[in-house]
Amino acid sequence: MASLAQFESALISQRVRAGMARAKAQGKHVARPRLAQAKQEAIAQLLGEGLSMNQVSRQLDVAYGTVYNYAQKTKSGGD
Repeated sequence: MASLAQFESALISQRVRAGMARAKAQGKHVARPRLAQAKQEAIAQLLGEGLSMNQVSRQLDVAYGTVYNYAQKTKSGGD
């Protein structure tokens, strides 16, 4: 039974990957939507004011990980 479940899971995974590739080939955006520019600027401003990442995430109602990733991206000079 377990091998049948693994096989079914592999088939589903292949179909999902094929669908994503097809959508990407059609020019559709496949990943999560980007954080709005206004929120990105608010994150930068609040972090610049000395608030902690936890405080910023609560104040803007975004995940802590989102604030952390954005802070890392701005430190490295990325996008």
